[in-house]
Amino acid sequence: MMFDNCVLDQCNSQFTLQLYKVQKRTVELKNTNEQLCREKASCNLTKAELEKSLSVLQATLESTASGIVAVNLSGDIVIFNQKFVDMWQVPNSIMTSNNRGQCLNFLKKQLKNPETLDRYIREVYSQPDVKDYDTLELKDGRIFECYFNLQRLGEKIIGTVWSFQDITERKQTEEALRQSEAIFRTLAETTDAIIFIKQGTQFCYVNSAAEVITGYTREELLAYPNISELIQERGQACLLSKLVFSNSEEIKQCEEIKIMTKNGKECWLHCCVSLIEFEGKLAVVGTAIDITKRKQAEVEITQALEKEKELSELRSRFISIVSHEFRTPLNNISISTSSLRRYSHQWTDSEKLEYLYGIEKDIEHLNHLLDETLLIGGVEAGKQKCEPRPLDLAHLCRDIVTQMQLTNRGQHAFSFVSQGDFSTVCVDKKLLLPILTNLLSNAIKYSPPHSKVHLELFHGNGNVIFQIKDRGIGIPAADQQKLFEPFHRGRNVGDIQGTGLGLSVVKKFVDLHGGQISVASEVGVGTTFTVTLPLVDKLLERQEKL
Repeated sequence: MMFDNCVLDQCNSQFTLQLYKVQKRTVELKNTNEQLCREKASCNLTKAELEKSLSVLQATLESTASGIVAVNLSGDIVIFNQKFVDMWQVPNSIMTSNNRGQCLNFLKKQLKNPETLDRYIREVYSQPDVKDYDTLELKDGRIFECYFNLQRLGEKIIGTVWSFQDITERKQTEEALRQSEAIFRTLAETTDAIIFIKQGTQFCYVNSAAEVITGYTREELLAYPNISELIQERGQACLLSKLVFSNSEEIKQCEEIKIMTKNGKECWLHCCVSLIEFEGKLAVVGTAIDITKRKQAEVEITQALEKEKELSELRSRFISIVSHEFRTPLNNISISTSSLRRYSHQWTDSEKLEYLYGIEKDIEHLNHLLDETLLIGGVEAGKQKCEPRPLDLAHLCRDIVTQMQLTNRGQHAFSFVSQGDFSTVCVDKKLLLPILTNLLSNAIKYSPPHSKVHLELFHGNGNVIFQIKDRGIGIPAADQQKLFEPFHRGRNVGDIQGTGLGLSVVKKFVDLHGGQISVASEVGVGTTFTVTLPLVDKLLERQEKL
């Protein structure tokens, strides 16, 4: 019984031990199962994330404009997008085979130069750290740009990624731009018009015509810090500046501008400008045509029209004044001759002589008027020339003053002073006589009776100078500006007869002689005319220049 109890106790102990082991193992199995469940859940989560990443990657690949294919080191195609298939028109059989060799051979068959692709792949593997691209030309005319990148996992290379981009349209655009630029440059370099592109205040481009017209070299123009300094008309320079900073894309403006060439000559340009984009920045493109000759012609035409207008006005004034000046002496002659015819038998010889003297005076006045008119006409037609000859000026002046005294019949006092030797001075007598005669006649005409008329002759700065002074009515300052214009008379002459031709003749003859004439006058005090004529050396030098 005791033995049985011992055996029973021993069995119970063993059972308890086995039960403990079973329970322990059950707990371990439970823990293992729980760990497996957690790992499974984690694996499912990782799988879901991986599937999501693959979906994003595939969507990214499909959304890109480039054709992409990835190949592992075993030569199997790992992934590709539809763009790659469409670009190269690869059959599904090749893509589903996942064989890089078959795919590469199919690609090379479409290339004009298949070795280009092989060479590029070799360079990528031989220089893995150098990133580069190459251009592939297909037989159908398309052009692809290809990029090969090594795929790395840490430091280990696990494959390659091929990327292809269709640049056919871009290349065609670039070629069109190159052709357009070539045409532009050909046209720009063969035209006579200036063509330029400017940004800010500097030129970016100028053609060869700019060198010809401005006198500056192309290098000088491109390096010029501020081209506005070349432009003489500041308003037009501002126009170009405004165009540079304008936001409008449709601005187009034409303007005539005057520039100063390198040799200092003025040049007129008809300039048209508009806005363009040049090298990514706003710029002004312009053309400029040399219109200097046209502007000169316009000036000449304007001057000719002004001269024609002036001549027309002169003709009208001439007809008006001359008709009046002719009518008065002619009426006097007519009345005198009629009176002589009717009443000469009743008059004494002295009365008859008085009428005859009046007729003679009127005829002299008409002759003088005709002479002045003919002299003006001769000068305008260029028939009058200066022909200096040796002459005793002092003697000539004395003769003129004596003649004036005789014709004036003592109504005025005359004086003549000569300072220096004038015995052999070269002047043109036929020009000098009308000059002095007209000035002395005017001094008499516009001075009160018994007043003094003075003529002085002297040297000065290599010139011979005549001064005629009177104490007459004087010339208003407003009339002195137009004093030497034909038919112009002072507003204070009143009823004093005159045509306004005398001083015009004097001025033209002084000019022919290469001299100058000036006037100093005060109303109610008197007038001084100063005539300065060059001596023969200066006169001959001037004539040689002309």
